[in-house]
Amino acid sequence: MGSHPAWGIRVRLVPPRIPRVTNLTPSAALLDSLGAMARQLL
Repeated sequence: MGSHPAWGIRVRLVPPRIPRVTNLTPSAALLDSLGAMARQLL
């Protein structure tokens, strides 16, 4: 569960919508995506 440099680059490419929390863990990105889908459904 180490921080990979690739993640930092990906976060920069990702639009500002997604919080920088994705930098901590890849699972956070999944949670954010699920949350976004839930918001769209609601």
